Amino acid sequence: MIAENCPAPTQGPIPCPTTTDIVLDKLRRILPRGIAWVSVFDPSTVMYGYFRAISATYCWFTNECCLMLNEMFCATRNWLTPDYLTEFGLPDPCTCNLDPCLILPETAHCPDLVEWAGAIGWSLGCGIAPVYKVSSNCAACGCSSCSQVDPPGSLKITVSTGASTIFDPEPSSVCDLAVSGISVTGCEQADCGTITSLHCLIDSFLPAHVGYTLTVNP
Repeated sequence: MIAENCPAPTQGPIPCPTTTDIVLDKLRRILPRGIAWVSVFDPSTVMYGYFRAISATYCWFTNECCLMLNEMFCATRNWLTPDYLTEFGLPDPCTCNLDPCLILPETAHCPDLVEWAGAIGWSLGCGIAPVYKVSSNCAACGCSSCSQVDPPGSLKITVSTGASTIFDPEPSSVCDLAVSGISVTGCEQADCGTITSLHCLIDSFLPAHVGYTLTVNP
């Protein structure tokens, strides 16, 4: 018979992963007291087989839940990798990156762009473009003393192709080294190591109202 002074379990929740025997042991602890339930401890009885079957099903369910906890986080995903790729638009023609954990920062600041592009393999420099320049002798010619170079909020971005591990010079030479802040016509299918793809990356990073110029350095 079940002893009346049987202590309650103190080890906490069922561990992950668990086993059928662990679940069965915990299930028997919450059954009513009395002689009617003694056979749940006898493997030869129908009652034991019934509760063991319940334990096996519950064990499978809890283990699946334990595994799904990992799927909630990008770094520990497994089963839901295809769903993560779909959620973050991968594969992306702009980059060879297939890691959905390497997502865009929440800000459009230069240091964030440099760090994010660096993780992909691009070596960038970034700064705010000067808005105005002083023109020499303009006053004597009757023209404005200043002329606007770039619209407000523009960025000056430079890329060092020699320091960029992802840079692929062969298709880049075919597609030209664009420096005007727009993609090169006819090179939409260029691989992820081209300047065209870098434009694509920058365009996906920066808000639509932020302009930029890209200068390519060896």
